[in-house]
Amino acid sequence: GPIGMAPPMTDAELASIRHTDALVGPSEQIVEQLLDLRTQAGVPVEFVARSYFHTLAYPRQVELMQRVAEEIGPHL
Repeated sequence: GPIGMAPPMTDAELASIRHTDALVGPSEQIVEQLLDLRTQAGVPVEFVARSYFHTLAYPRQVELMQRVAEEIGPHL
C-alpha cells in the first residue's frame, strides 16, 4: 500500500539542517525552489537528490528518499 506520511521534524531537527544547503519544507515548496534555481541558472540543470542526514535513523532516510522520488522527482 501507499507509504504513510513521515512524522513532522522536531524544531531541533530543523535547526540542525537549516544551516546547510538543504531544501526543507513541503514537497510543493521544494519543487518550486528547484524550478526557480533551474530558471536562474539560464542553462540546462539536472538535480541529484542526496539525503543522508546522520541525525535521522536509516528507516526515516529510506522513507525520505521514497517521498523525494514520488513527490518531487516527477515535477523535475
